[in-house]
Amino acid sequence: MKGTVALVTGASGGIGVATARRLASLGAAVALVARRRDRLDELVATIAADGGTALAVQADVANRNEAVSAVERTVASFGRLDTVVNNAGEKGLLYVTHAALLPVVRAAADSPRRVADLVNIGPTIAFSDAIRRQLVGQNVRVSVVGCGSPDDVAAAVLRLVSREPNGANPSDERPQRAAAPR
Repeated sequence: MKGTVALVTGASGGIGVATARRLASLGAAVALVARRRDRLDELVATIAADGGTALAVQADVANRNEAVSAVERTVASFGRLDTVVNNAGEKGLLYVTHAALLPVVRAAADSPRRVADLVNIGPTIAFSDAIRRQLVGQNVRVSVVGCGSPDDVAAAVLRLVSREPNGANPSDERPQRAAAPR
């Protein structure tokens, strides 16, 4: 994941914190997006202390303008966006995904991994399938992770985004579903 950028919504607690820390531990620069600035600042400090790179982006992604701004700030700060982890409700999922489509497609085209990822947390199969169909041929994998404990969900996200492309076009696959172990 070195040389890549990830954006994690809902990064002020639980699943978002666990996922952001794991992505950073693999070398991704991580944009942490949530409403609680104090918690974001704490997580930035924790990730930095562990040798990672993180950016706090205070935003309510249920507000379209704030979701767009969060994606734009991430791209402006890090120059790209390779991975999006949608972990902040249905409206946030819609707004962040829409705002992130072009930067993610661009990143997939020149990614060190030759692929980009959109990972949706929760019951979003129909939406994820529609986005996957829109991105066919763009080397963007669209995955769904079911709910579970923060560590289990974070582990499932890491398994999905750290996979190497298998030579086939990853976007031709059905949305990947990783059920968090219980």
